[in-house]
Amino acid sequence: MEPELKSNELQQNNMASFLFFTFITLILFAPVIGTIPSLQALNIDNTIAFICLLGIIIFQLKKPKSITKNEYTIIGLLVVIVMLGLFGNIASSIYSIKFIVLDIWSITKCFIAYFFGRLAFKAGFFTSQINRLIVYSKWIIGCLTLLLVLNLVYPIWPSTEIRMGIKTQYLIFPHATYLSATVFFCMLFLGLKNVRYNIPFLMMGSMVIFFAARNKG
Repeated sequence: MEPELKSNELQQNNMASFLFFTFITLILFAPVIGTIPSLQALNIDNTIAFICLLGIIIFQLKKPKSITKNEYTIIGLLVVIVMLGLFGNIASSIYSIKFIVLDIWSITKCFIAYFFGRLAFKAGFFTSQINRLIVYSKWIIGCLTLLLVLNLVYPIWPSTEIRMGIKTQYLIFPHATYLSATVFFCMLFLGLKNVRYNIPFLMMGSMVIFFAARNKG
């Protein structure tokens, strides 16, 4: 019986890990996926947020979890932010329900992501994924650096913009800002553990951001 329980637990952990990295990949590469004609109408970013919202409702209906004191503070902050946004819209004479709903939806996405992560994954799950997350980030930075070098030698994705004397590189992304943001987040993941061993990849990521020539990076 015990080996069977361990086997089931391992399967659940593997499924959770697969779900976790699928979501991260979709979030990081949503702009790239959005350039595929058959998937443009999906709006990957909003689709992911909506799926997470449905997930929160389903998880709470199946296995309710109580809200902690700190999370009441988080919800309170969300309400304050939404109210400030509504007052800002009124002050700017924006009364369109459509724009107000879109503003509220945009603001709540990060809160939805937090609560989905808390409900979908067990305590300690994220800590258990750090090593995989670092390897995953190294692969992404390594591949994008290789594409950058190839593109500098032979422009597969030609640049249409020069900033600060640099031909900005978009690579597979529709805009340099998205390339810069993806690499930046991967560099953040590399900072989670044993940073000194990740310095070569941090330097590679910095090079990609340099050629993206975006202040956000």
